[in-house]
Amino acid sequence: MEEANTLLENGTDNYLHSKKVYLAAIEIGKTLFLSLQELDALGHAAMLHDIGSIADLDDLTNEYYDATESHKLHPLIGAILIEPIGNIYPISNIIKYHHERIDGKGYPFGLEGAEIPFLAQILGLAEYYIGLISKRSSSLGMEYEGAIFLIENSADKMFDKVIIEAFINSHEKIHKKIIQLEAKNSSSKA
Repeated sequence: MEEANTLLENGTDNYLHSKKVYLAAIEIGKTLFLSLQELDALGHAAMLHDIGSIADLDDLTNEYYDATESHKLHPLIGAILIEPIGNIYPISNIIKYHHERIDGKGYPFGLEGAEIPFLAQILGLAEYYIGLISKRSSSLGMEYEGAIFLIENSADKMFDKVIIEAFINSHEKIHKKIIQLEAKNSSSKA
């Protein structure tokens, strides 16, 4: 599974992003005492969560297609790409729903609360955190403490309180692992 992600994303910031999301999701999952099978599924989904972004959406262009909204299709496209291996790795629903919010303002379906699979909610929080602290082309990255503050204040809006509490309890471990990963990545580029 990781080999597929490496092949698709190696050499880009997306691979490092996926590794960071993986580290955060697994630490949250451990804090929530997920089973080994759940951690395995969550880890694979974290590594492949943005695989739907590789699809060429030009074929969808027509009078009804809004190109500015195309990014909202990547969870659904990713789930479709992963579905054939669903009997081995049950991760397509984790990928499909990782941008849903418990207040119903997420995408691609606008699901609310318990309609969103628990593992997808964990992945969503992990990716949100990494997105907040990362210096990617779409953002400048924020300080670690600011990201924690935003996450704490997103309880019952974006994420379930239980998942946020697990994140808060594991954030120091997550932060250390991300720093180690970034240092390793920097030294391998030198």
